[in-house]
Parts: sequence; C-alpha cells; structure tokens
Amino acid sequence: VVLPLQASGGNIDAQLATIDSLITHYDAVSNRRVAFINSKVGKLASQQDMEHRFALMRQALTLYTTFNTDSALAYSDRLTALAQTSGKKELMVQAYIDRAGVLGGAGQLSESGKLLEKIHDMPMNRTLRRDYFGQLYFLYARYAAYNDNGGVNRDYYYEREFAYADSTLSLMASDDPYAPLYKGWKLMRQGQYAQGIRTGENYLAFRPEETIMRSEILYMMSVCSKMSHQEDHELDLLFQAAINDLRLANNNSEVMAILADRLCSRGYIAEAYKLINFGTRMAMQQKNRVRLVVMQNSIGTIQKAYSDKITSQSQHLKMLLGGIGLLVVALFLTLLYILRQQRKLKLSRRKLKHSNAQLATSNTNLNTANEQLATKVEELSRTHTALKEAKDKLELVNDQ
Repeated sequence: VVLPLQASGGNIDAQLATIDSLITHYDAVSNRRVAFINSKVGKLASQQDMEHRFALMRQALTLYTTFNTDSALAYSDRLTALAQTSGKKELMVQAYIDRAGVLGGAGQLSESGKLLEKIHDMPMNRTLRRDYFGQLYFLYARYAAYNDNGGVNRDYYYEREFAYADSTLSLMASDDPYAPLYKGWKLMRQGQYAQGIRTGENYLAFRPEETIMRSEILYMMSVCSKMSHQEDHELDLLFQAAINDLRLANNNSEVMAILADRLCSRGYIAEAYKLINFGTRMAMQQKNRVRLVVMQNSIGTIQKAYSDKITSQSQHLKMLLGGIGLLVVALFLTLLYILRQQRKLKLSRRKLKHSNAQLATSNTNLNTANEQLATKVEELSRTHTALKEAKDKLELVNDQ
C-alpha cells in the first residue's frame, strides 16, 4: 500500500539520489528492455498458428509503443499485413485500433482520428468496442494535452476525453487489469479524491511488481492528492512513478515534466532542470510529439528559473568577491599597521636596552660611592671616638 510520506528535505534528497543513479544507468536499462522485446520477437519465427503469431506481434508492438514509436509503427505495419492475410475482420479491426494508438503516440493525431473513424461502423465484439473507445479516449486526451495552455478547443477535447473514458469503463469486466485506473480517473473527475487514492492503493497492495500500469496508477493518485491539497503526498507519488518509469525504461513517462515543475516550485532548480532535460531525451528517444509538447510547456519556466538562479548566484558571487576584496584590503592595512607597530616596539626595546645599560652603570657607580662613603663614615667614627677620649683626658687634666 502506498502511504502518504512527508516530503521533507531529507526525503526529497534521498529520492533525487535514486533518480540520479537511475539516469546514470538508463542506457543499460534501455538495453535490457530491447533484449526483452527481442526475446518476444524471437518467438515469432517459430510460431505458425496465425492467431498466436498475431498475439505475439501485438505484444511486441505494445512493448515498443512506450519505448520507440518508429519500431512500434514498423510492427503495426506487420500486424496490419498479417491481419489482411488472415482474412479475419476482427483481426483487421484490432490491427487498426492498435495502429491508431501508435499514430496518436507519435503525435499524428489527425491520422489516428481518421483511422478510428474508418472502423467506426465495422462490426466489433465487446472487447474490440472497449479497445476502440479506449483509443478514442487517448486520442482526445492527447488533443487536450496539446491545447492545455489555453487552446480554443480545450474544453471540448476534455469533454470528449472524459466521455470516451466513461464509455471504455462501462465495457470493462470487473477483473479487467485497466479497470482500477479508469475507475480512479472517474472518481477524480467526480471530486471523490480520497476514493480515487484508495482505489489506487488497493491495486498496488495486490500488484507490487514494477509495470507501466503501476506508473499510471501512481500518476492518477498524485492528481487526486493535488486536487485534495496534499502537496507532500502528491510529490512522493510523482517520485515513485518517475522512479518506476526509469527502472522500466518507459520513455512514455507522464510524470517527468510534472515532477520537474514541482521540484522547481520548491527551490530545487538545478535538479528540476536536469530532470526536464532527461524527460525531453526520453520523449525524443520514443519520438513522442505529445510528450515533447508537454515538456516544452514546462521547460521554458524551468529554464528561466534556472537562468535566474545562475544570475542570482553570479551576483552573489560578485558580492562575495567584492567582500573578499575589501577584506584583503583591510588585512593589508592591518598588516602595515602591525609592521609599523613592530618597528616602534623594536625601537622602544633598543632604547630600553640602552637605558638599562646606563642604569646598570649608574648602579655600579652608586655602589662604589656607597662603599667609599661607608669607609669615610667608619674613619669619621674612629676619629670621633679618639676625640672623645682626648676630651675626657683633657677634662681630667683640667680637673687636676
């Protein structure tokens, strides 16, 4: 079950690290995807039964549809030729429906519409009618994507898209693998966002494997989260869908441009720029004009934000360099002041040393004078004693 995660800075950084690693190894993943498709194609040569051969070729076409449109168109031609050879009308209708999907993915919407219109009155069983309405749904979804930025027929295309989605869902069996996706989108359009998310969670709980359907379910849930103002949950679901697409080499990824836009709005400008560029590379590898148009609608905004960030960083760097320059000048002036003070201190020490030497000489002279004075005092004391003795004798004589 996919649970809401708080898209904290740490979680975003961890998810971005995963995406960065997957982008680095994307060529290896693509090569494995090609090898897997070739393993399916390799079974065609040994398959003699017409219907089994037709089914294998459809699998190859479906696998290439989300990887490389040119290869998908080539297999569509082979599928159509095989259907014509079989003489079975239901195979012919199926081949036309599949080809319409490939043409729509390649951006040839007019050709896709004409082909679907061509088979409108052909007899179809319930399964073929479901696939037919499903391709009409995707056709108008792509028309809506082309006109999403204010095209004059935008509302009409959305109205037709939703109508054919409901028609497709009505023809699906309860265990149809695509039923949860169509049901989730219908709940989203009805404003039942929590139910739409719950439908996706129920699907993922029982189908944990990495498939393109998983990415589509995660994208549907992300839209429901956005509409219910759960921005952190929306971002986490977009991360999960993008990671799943990169692991599958799904060049038909719906979420790369949207995830890049959300990251840009949160200040991850460089990461968004890298993501939108790689998403463009995936769309070019698939040769999907619709995806390229969607990418271009976002890349301008992200490029401007990236350019503004570079300009801001450049201005900040200039201010920083200016500050460093002022600091260098201040340090130079401080060094000059210190050197000047050191010279003054050295001169003062020299004068003090000279004064100390003179003081030492004076102390020596003073000590000598003190010693001489002490000698004189001692002599004077002896003289005084002699005089007293003489006086005493004189007084005695005088008395006599």
